[in-house]
Amino acid sequence: MVSSSLAIMIYIGYKIIGMPNALIWAFFTFILGFIPFIGFFISMILPSIVAISKGLYMIIKLSIVFITVQTLKGRIVVPLIMSSALKIHPLTDIFLVVTAVSYGGPMAAFIVVPLYAMTKVTVLSLHKYRIIKIR
Repeated sequence: MVSSSLAIMIYIGYKIIGMPNALIWAFFTFILGFIPFIGFFISMILPSIVAISKGLYMIIKLSIVFITVQTLKGRIVVPLIMSSALKIHPLTDIFLVVTAVSYGGPMAAFIVVPLYAMTKVTVLSLHKYRIIKIR
């Protein structure tokens, strides 16, 4: 879901700025979006080369599109999908990541949400089978 929403946002952004072959670049973004953390950045390479050939104005417009899409993905799309798929509230996700970064650095930010999800599922399963009690 994240990859498809990323591709849709990229396609819209490319169409707005007049990037040639917007659908093809959006498809590459969709495919590379399945690679965690670096897929989106890899998908930016070829459109960036095209933008360089078009001139400075296209580079600036493309940079704005990349920054906007990455911000929307990180602040809205991923927390909403996390909340529906993992049953983690978006504010909980944001709080976990911010706290993890402040205590453990950037690597902790990658670990904290899956660790929280596993702990939550384990505790709720133990409660369901009455091994532990939750007030």
